[in-house]
Parts: sequence; C-alpha cells; structure tokens
Amino acid sequence: PKAGKGGKGKGVAGHKGGFVVYEDPAESSESECEEEEEAGGAAHTMERRSKTKLKFMLTLFSDGKRKVAEDRIRSLGGEVICSDSYDHRCTHLVSARPATTEKFLCATAAGKHILHPSYVEDSYEAGYFLAEADYKWS
Repeated sequence: PKAGKGGKGKGVAGHKGGFVVYEDPAESSESECEEEEEAGGAAHTMERRSKTKLKFMLTLFSDGKRKVAEDRIRSLGGEVICSDSYDHRCTHLVSARPATTEKFLCATAAGKHILHPSYVEDSYEAGYFLAEADYKWS
C-alpha cells in the first residue's frame, strides 16, 4: 500500500518486507566520471528505491578515503562526479567536515543533501542507500 501522494516533486512512501520504503522523486542525468529498523513502534528503517541514479560529489577527503568512498558508492549503484568544482547535477555531497568550500556552499545553496561520510559506510553495510535524515551535517 502506498502512503502519501505520488506525483511531480513528491516522494512516494509505502511498506515492503518490514521496511518503510521511500521512492525518491529527484531526476537527473549523466555522470562526469565513468569510473564510477524494523517496522514497529515509532522507529522505522527507510530503504531508498530510486528510478534514477544518485549522483555524489565528495569534498575534504584524503585520497585513500576518497577512493574507498567512491568504490562503495558505485557498488551500491550510485555515480560519482569527479570534479574540483561544484556540479549542479549532483544529488548528494559527502563532506568529511562542514566547511566553506565551493562544493559545500553551492550544495547548501542548491538544497542538496550534505552528508557525513558515515552515510556511505552505513549504506554500504546495509547494501542500499539509506535515508539521509540521520546523516546530514547540521
């Protein structure tokens, strides 16, 4: 059963196998880089079902940690945009810390998801991209 109303600009939520499922309405195209809780009570785990690939940019990572994060994002079906400057096609920015970098400030102004690196680690362990709410820099 679907909870909420689907449609342009709105997500669609429902239940699937004990999970609350959220269908992401974000639409985007192309990647710059070719290499690319249980239901019950008040707590729910959300699983992402997206019709389009999530596009990630990373900032303030050491080279070794960047490579691991990029590989994990790709293994989950996401794309990594490799660029030294902000690319408006990204849907998510993963930042090692809050900062006044171009990527961080542009992603903030554009209303993108700006996430802690643990989002990538926890999503990788779960086997799918998790809901972003608990991983946003505040």
